[in-house]
Amino acid sequence: MSQSLSHHLRRKRIQRQISRSMKNERMAEKEKDIALMP
Repeated sequence: MSQSLSHHLRRKRIQRQISRSMKNERMAEKEKDIALMP
């Protein structure tokens, strides 16, 4: 029981890290677009 719970928490943490990195990539793309603007 506790093992599956810790596994679930680990997966949740990994998903959060993935979503955060994806968000950072999106922000970088936005900044790139802004930098390309005249």
